[in-house]
Amino acid sequence: RDGKIIVVDEFYEDMNRYNPDLSFVDDNDYSDFDDPEGVAYDSVHDRIFVAEQNDDYIFIFDGTTLDNIKDVDVDGDNADAPYWVAVDGFANRLFVLSDDYSGIFVYDIISNGDDLSFNSKIPSTENCYGTLAVSENDHKLFAVNSCDGTVDVFETVTLTSLGTVPSSCAGSNPLMIATGGSMPK
Repeated sequence: RDGKIIVVDEFYEDMNRYNPDLSFVDDNDYSDFDDPEGVAYDSVHDRIFVAEQNDDYIFIFDGTTLDNIKDVDVDGDNADAPYWVAVDGFANRLFVLSDDYSGIFVYDIISNGDDLSFNSKIPSTENCYGTLAVSENDHKLFAVNSCDGTVDVFETVTLTSLGTVPSSCAGSNPLMIATGGSMPK
């Protein structure tokens, strides 16, 4: 929000916010953090989602105050040990990667961003998805497939596969991915 940078610190188990010039703004020493991993900001609902790996939770925070809104237990959805999250607030979707199961867990963002409801799982052959990124402008989800060195592309509303970026374009073994702006049609 307002160009601020949100950092989840696994070692100190807190969340810090920085200005674009990297000066410190504030932090949230949330006492329930045990192993915070992935973080995603939803600009539509002004919410921060944090994947809590050790306790199988997705924490929802207010994007302005950093106050905790809700801890969503994802263990019942088999999303054990969530470590990566990506969000498309316009599509009301949160995408979660888990250490224990192969696939992308899809949650609907409900109650004006204050809660999540399990929707479905986009399956993966083996446990191949390593990182995610979303282009909200185009409603596209990008998933790095570490098994074949490609990037799989999905539509965030319908969850249909749009194809794969071949390894010749993605590099020999892509590990991370980021998006920004609109993608060419």
